[in-house]
Amino acid sequence: MKRKILFYIIAGILSAIFFIVLYKWFFNQPCKVPEKPDNVPYSAVWKGDFDEGQWIELVSMREDTCRFRIYQDYDGSLILDADFYYVDC
Repeated sequence: MKRKILFYIIAGILSAIFFIVLYKWFFNQPCKVPEKPDNVPYSAVWKGDFDEGQWIELVSMREDTCRFRIYQDYDGSLILDADFYYVDC
């Protein structure tokens, strides 16, 4: 009787460890960067997840602004070309 209880306890612990490791492995897979469309500049970087995101290019930095261009992930079309202002917190 004691051996049977000990067996179930050990089997439960090993099962829990197995499922925790499987969960960590499954949900921590790195997302592959999609292939960059031809019309997206080389300096643009990918910011997104496995199913959606954008290519972001830092065009210029000035004393009080940064200019960014944001491109669509699948065809490289320009979504936004704008200046962003620094704000003190």
